[in-house]
Amino acid sequence: MAEAGLAPAGMASLSEDEQRKWQKIATQRYILWDVVIMGLAGLLGGLAGYYLFGISLRVKGWPGMVTFIGASLLGVSLKMGGSGL
Repeated sequence: MAEAGLAPAGMASLSEDEQRKWQKIATQRYILWDVVIMGLAGLLGGLAGYYLFGISLRVKGWPGMVTFIGASLLGVSLKMGGSGL
């Protein structure tokens, strides 16, 4: 739980259950957009001919990293006519 001085505007007046609910929604949206952006970046890199690999030190970053790697391999495969792997 964040300290009162570090809480976003309006969050200090919410109960702990409500704060957890909003934190869960924020985490889900972060993961969704991370997957979308990393997927596009990986695909574009793969279409440019690069095999891209990465690592995330945060648990919520792993879905994006897996998508990034998979999309880059897909992009390279598409660039080479399906025989890139």
